[in-house]
Amino acid sequence: MRPEILALIPARGGSKGVPHKNRRLVAGKPLIRYSIDSAQTAGRITRIAVTTDDPEIAAIARDAGVMVVDRPAEIAADQSPVIDAVRHALGTLRERGLPEFDGVALLQPTSPLRTGEDIDRAVDLYLHDRNPVCSVYRCEDNHPARMYSIDGQRLKPLMPEPTACGGRTCRPSTTATARSMSSASARSSRAKSSHR
Repeated sequence: MRPEILALIPARGGSKGVPHKNRRLVAGKPLIRYSIDSAQTAGRITRIAVTTDDPEIAAIARDAGVMVVDRPAEIAADQSPVIDAVRHALGTLRERGLPEFDGVALLQPTSPLRTGEDIDRAVDLYLHDRNPVCSVYRCEDNHPARMYSIDGQRLKPLMPEPTACGGRTCRPSTTATARSMSSASARSSRAKSSHR
């Protein structure tokens, strides 16, 4: 029997970094369409759903022929963990009478270069031993806030997650750090010249 694999695409409407990024045009089509298209070409995917709080994203998904789960505002905020959206979507799909899934492929819209073949390979890895599969890439930016180490069979953040605020806004900024360093250097130079 063919395993039931859901491709779930979480696509909030709000984004502070790039407003409306999930529906912004990239090379002529909305960013979210890349994830939908790759899921549609993946042979291992049996169902595709988009979970969103944005009516325009929902319309894009419906036009592409995929299911839409309307995400409540309380789990669509900047600080909302994606796992809450996953749980909500699975519960909603269960209420609609869909079968239990053997696996879920979580496809972030901000990875538009992912192909159907990439998804199929990840699903095959998952089906082999039922361990979670996480895609990774070579780190071009060596800031420790964006690095992970391998701890047994798990990935562990090199730096602990910030608790006072979330997302990239709490991460050290290269620009801010450079600006702080140049300000400190300028203060130091002024202090040295005033003591001469």
